[in-house]
Amino acid sequence: MGWVSILDPDHVTAILDIPPHWRLVGYFCLGWPAENHVVPELEREGWETRQRPVHLLR
Repeated sequence: MGWVSILDPDHVTAILDIPPHWRLVGYFCLGWPAENHVVPELEREGWETRQRPVHLLR
């Protein structure tokens, strides 16, 4: 499962014909990716840089 954060909520609402009183708060993808990568897509595409964890549990 993956969280998708780059979609336009109004566009998705229109495409899926979602009732106006509903509010989409998250989009999730279920299934296996076509390719596996060590580096996340946001980092590969230059949209985000990897940040150090705030807390590390050992």
